[in-house]
Parts: sequence; structure tokens; C-alpha cells
Amino acid sequence: MTTISLYHTALTLHIVALTLMAGTTLADFIMIRQFWAQYSGSRQKGQAVYEALSRFRVFTGIGMLLLIISGVSMMALTRGAYGEQTWFRVKFALVLVIIISELAVRRRQGALLQKRLGQEADLAGLPGIGKIKTNIGWFHAIQIALFVTIFTLSVFKFN
Repeated sequence: MTTISLYHTALTLHIVALTLMAGTTLADFIMIRQFWAQYSGSRQKGQAVYEALSRFRVFTGIGMLLLIISGVSMMALTRGAYGEQTWFRVKFALVLVIIISELAVRRRQGALLQKRLGQEADLAGLPGIGKIKTNIGWFHAIQIALFVTIFTLSVFKFN
């Protein structure tokens, strides 16, 4: 394979990885809203939705791994040509924020919610459940805005 073919392969994987992460975040947003709606009517339905929702997390991890591998590959193939450009530095920082917030915020809030689901009491009566719901809502809003910003930077390549 030529260098340009390798670059295009890495670029395709990079786009797929970013789309996978963004799509999984959007699906997580929709499913968590469905969880809250179902749980208020039936605990069992809510738990079934949450169990399905928890399966999505693996796709986010796959997306993160592919994004890092393909990004490093493209930087190596171009000998860091993009590294000096402003749009790339901003994009890189935003991708790091997305990865860190996914690992630090969403995973922690999900673990807290999972712990509360394991308790016998109704979620609405448990202390801190409103805060978990609010935190997950803010997480999704910020992540989606960051993904839109990254896609915009990648298309227009502002300097």
C-alpha cells in the first residue's frame, strides 16, 4: 500500500470512530430519556431499558480506541503536518475533553445510577437521584455540542 492509501484508510477509520462515538452518545441520550419515562411508570420496564442502554458503552470504547489509533497513524503518515494548524489543536483538545468526560463523568454517573437501581426503594425517593439525572443531562448536552464543533472544525479547517 502506498502512503496515500494508508492515509485514506486511517482517515476513513478516524471518521468512522468519531461518528461511532457521536452516534453512541446520541443513542445514549435518547435511551436515558426513555429510561426515565419508562421507570416512572414501571420499574421493570425502566430496568430493561437501562440494561439495553448499558450495552452501548462498549461501542463508545471501541470508538475511542479507533480514534486514537487512526489519529496517531495519520499524524505519523503526514509527519505532523496538521499538528501546527489551529483548527487541529482545538479539535484535539475537544476530543480529549470528550474522552475524559466520558470516562470521568458519564461512567461515574452511570455507576451511581446502577447502584441506585440495585436498591429496593423507588428511584424517585432516593437521595441524589435528581442530581444524577441532571448531571447525565448536562453531560449529553455538552458532549453533543462538542461533537458538532469537532465536525465543523474538521470540515472547514479554520486557521
